[in-house]
Amino acid sequence: MKTGEWDREKLRTSILTLASSADRTLLGFCAGSPESALEALKSWIPSLGLPKGLLMGLDLGGQPVDTSSWTGAYIKYNTGGATTFEDIRASKIGFASLWKPGDALIEEYAGDYRGVYFTPELGDDVFRQYGVLPEDLWLND
Repeated sequence: MKTGEWDREKLRTSILTLASSADRTLLGFCAGSPESALEALKSWIPSLGLPKGLLMGLDLGGQPVDTSSWTGAYIKYNTGGATTFEDIRASKIGFASLWKPGDALIEEYAGDYRGVYFTPELGDDVFRQYGVLPEDLWLND
């Protein structure tokens, strides 16, 4: 999905406004290949001023995962995470909450959607999810 320059700037401004107000931001990248998913991740994160963490899912037991047969890739990104034992207990999901802010997970994706899901949590208990936004929103400058 491509947008015109006027639309692109308006969309960027809206996303930046929401991201700067968010307590936590989740992003979901649905792409046609691992390479395009990574390109989107690498453009969105610094453009929004979000933390960069670990990318998991490209190795299994220290051995690289062969992604050459993947027909799509999904990256789940999260600025939240539990970093203390108090946070782990409060999350009620145990050690699965050990993700650090900025960590991401890539996996094979067989869906038809392409683009980015943007979910800012503003601390008011209202669920907001915007998508499917252009993967290339922060490219072509």
